[in-house]
Amino acid sequence: MKWGWLLLAFGGLVILLSSELTPAHEEGLTTGVLLALGAAFFYALTAIIARKLHPLPAQHIAFIQVLVGVVMLLPLVHAPELTASFPWRYLLILGIVHTGIMYQLLYSAIQKLPTPVTGSLSFIYPLVAMVVDYLVFHHALSAVQLLGGMLILFAAAGNNLGWGEKKPRRGGVSEQSRAS
Repeated sequence: MKWGWLLLAFGGLVILLSSELTPAHEEGLTTGVLLALGAAFFYALTAIIARKLHPLPAQHIAFIQVLVGVVMLLPLVHAPELTASFPWRYLLILGIVHTGIMYQLLYSAIQKLPTPVTGSLSFIYPLVAMVVDYLVFHHALSAVQLLGGMLILFAAAGNNLGWGEKKPRRGGVSEQSRAS
């Protein structure tokens, strides 16, 4: 039943994001879908590796991942002029909060949570992004997006609370047949 909930959450995600696709987005749609599938594959691979590195503290895993990312992206960097007017404060917030603390929490959770729970929670990220977009930028959510968000939340709840799972009988089959 866990896979059913994950498929429902994926359907909710598709519905949530489908209203953002307009004819203006058709040109790069195939490239975007392929890049998203590649990112999903590598995210899953990273989660599997992080689970195998259980004795290693989460901050070490996050540091290694960021270090590998820096080395891989370094050839693509166009260094800006580092002056006093450079937005250092925003760069530090982005690096410490949105990368360091987020990775610490993420890898700590991945090491402790069962895989289906981690999978269902990963569908929550886009939903949170849409809600923050609404709260901060006042970008109105359509009825279709709200439906997709509700499906994601319903599927995450069903997955995490075990809805639809067969519960073992208390007395077993033999005791029930003797009673009747």
